[in-house]
Amino acid sequence: MIRRLLLPALVCAFAGAAPATFAPAASSHPAPGAAGPGMPRFLADGALLRPDSVERWVLVGTSLGLGYSNATDDGVGMFHRVYLEPGAYEHFLRTGRFRNGTMLALSIRHPVRRVPPSRAGWSEGDLVALELAVKDPERFRGGWAYFDFGREGRVARALPGERCARCHAEHAVRDNVFMQFYPQLRAH
Repeated sequence: MIRRLLLPALVCAFAGAAPATFAPAASSHPAPGAAGPGMPRFLADGALLRPDSVERWVLVGTSLGLGYSNATDDGVGMFHRVYLEPGAYEHFLRTGRFRNGTMLALSIRHPVRRVPPSRAGWSEGDLVALELAVKDPERFRGGWAYFDFGREGRVARALPGERCARCHAEHAVRDNVFMQFYPQLRAH
């Protein structure tokens, strides 16, 4: 249940799958897997390859227990860290816009407590999932697509559009991004 609390910058509650709105569109994209540095890499069938070293990207926001559904959690909730690919971050700082090829990543981790020597509080435990949002108006209707790699997946397909896109279109501060949760972006 909590695992489906996708990217505050990216994903909304996962209520029923509607017809996919992120159908690949004809475009002049590079060959599968061939993309420039900091750009998403897609296979010929449209699946996204998991980027390497997301934890080295720019940390733009964190949250604890943030959710988008009416589901309740009896515990503290999951830790979320949202990262922005460095080239996309620099572009955003210069222009105030998210460039085509922007990737935002959500790392979701279990909360753990009483890890020695601590006596109180919570820290981040094991990875639950890595999820991404990718901006590419030529490839995806609506401009953005959302991907769930799970804990160890290397390839992911775009989630059905209505699962995330409507919420982002309705509630995002700018260009389908929930900047209200990201201090590193709010100031720009």
